Amino acid sequence: MSAVAGFLRVPREDLRAKIRFALHLLDEEGQPVRPFADSDGTLSFTGEITPDAERLEPMATRVPYNLSFAIPIPPLPLVAGHVYEWVMEADETRVASVQFAVRAELPVNGAQAETSEAARKSGSRVE
Repeated sequence: MSAVAGFLRVPREDLRAKIRFALHLLDEEGQPVRPFADSDGTLSFTGEITPDAERLEPMATRVPYNLSFAIPIPPLPLVAGHVYEWVMEADETRVASVQFAVRAELPVNGAQAETSEAARKSGSRVE
């Protein structure tokens, strides 16, 4: 199991009744990812946070309102050797994004042992 974490820092003057957010997974071309063959749905999450700014201590009004969240996600069938991007929107405005690459799988057992032995013979460090 994996998770996607998000952090929002909202200036006090921008606080309102609700803050809507969305998190989308995009491919290298900027298109929404549809990871499951049996579904046409894209991989995205939406939610809203209702801060209770009225109940904050006076000292807290001098710093931005900080929010964090984590969304558990199952293993995704993403393609090795491709770059993907998580995009976060708040109130329909893009506020952050991060790209990541999916590595190819490591060789299994026999092939891995052969690679490790060849590295040892060449003097390379193997861990």
